[in-house]
Amino acid sequence: MLELTEIEKSCQLLSDEIEKTRRRVNALEYMTIPELEETIYYIRMKLEEDERAGVTRMIKVKKCEMIK
Repeated sequence: MLELTEIEKSCQLLSDEIEKTRRRVNALEYMTIPELEETIYYIRMKLEEDERAGVTRMIKVKKCEMIK
C-alpha cells in the first residue's frame, strides 16, 4: 500500500510539472514568439527604409557633384 501511495504521489508531482511546462509553452507560442516576430518585422522594415534613404542621398550627392 505504501509503495502505491509513493507511485501516486510521484505521478501527481509529474503531472504538476507537465502542467507548468504546458503553460510555459503556451505562453511562448501565443505571446512571446509573436511579439518577437513583430519586433523583427519592424526592425527589418526600419533597416530597409534607412537603406533606401541612404541610396536616395547618394544619388542626390552624385547629381550635385555632376552639376558642379
